[in-house]
Amino acid sequence: MFNLLPPDIEHQQFRHLLQVFQNNIQALFNYKSKNPVNRIILFRASSSVFHDNPTLGWENFSIEPVQIINILGDHYTMLAKPYISYLQPAMNEYLEQVD
Repeated sequence: MFNLLPPDIEHQQFRHLLQVFQNNIQALFNYKSKNPVNRIILFRASSSVFHDNPTLGWENFSIEPVQIINILGDHYTMLAKPYISYLQPAMNEYLEQVD
């Protein structure tokens, strides 16, 4: 339907991804922001299934508008070859600004 998982995913990989998802949901519900941050840069997967809100809710945690950088791939593949080759230079550009 949404093709959220690769068709050849193994059982152990699926269990790991499910655990990560559950941990992320738990962290989301437990998080209490003391102060909003000045700037958020969202490296957003271009194949995201969440099209309703381009900032994915991050605008609630920032004083300034969220800057969105679209990266090829989905939430998981953007961290693997070949898509990581697009994410790395984009992240380096912003990390050099704070260095």
